[in-house]
Amino acid sequence: MSRVGRRVARFPEAVLCLAEQRMVGWHCTRSDAIERRKRRMLQPRVARFVLTGRMPVMAGSLSSVCWRSACSALAHGNNGVEEGIARTMLFNLLVLMQFYHVLNCRSEYRSAFRVPLRNNTLLMIGMAVAFGIHLIAMYFPPVQALLRTTSPQLQDWLIFGALGSVILVVMEIYKWLRHADGWRQ
Repeated sequence: MSRVGRRVARFPEAVLCLAEQRMVGWHCTRSDAIERRKRRMLQPRVARFVLTGRMPVMAGSLSSVCWRSACSALAHGNNGVEEGIARTMLFNLLVLMQFYHVLNCRSEYRSAFRVPLRNNTLLMIGMAVAFGIHLIAMYFPPVQALLRTTSPQLQDWLIFGALGSVILVVMEIYKWLRHADGWRQ
């Protein structure tokens, strides 16, 4: 792939993640931030947190392509998925996982279900704008031709929504385990 091709391929990621990355920083402060115990200096929080969050992304991406390949092989008797369909599947899955992950990143300690969405209206607006851009990328023919994607069906959206939520579940379990160890106090 040429240099221009690589930049074009990275464009959707940059556009879709830009609004979310900027909005997460506007989250309102917590009242217990001063009372919370300091983190140990050598505590490998970042590596563990990143690995815990990225393993479901890799597993979900791989499982979605394998699932679609198996369905295609059973239904049509061929051995695999077209490149455009696979690209669309992975693109949608990664975008939806990012949405779930942004909701989860609003608090390092509290559950994503306990942090109200109204606490960060700017983030919700940014996510809506990013999802609108993603829909344009999926259904607007000139952008489809540029990204070489196909239009996903409703059942695909439902499957990707369910697969994308895996990252939320894994990170909630991670927070719960860290809370059970007394890390939060």
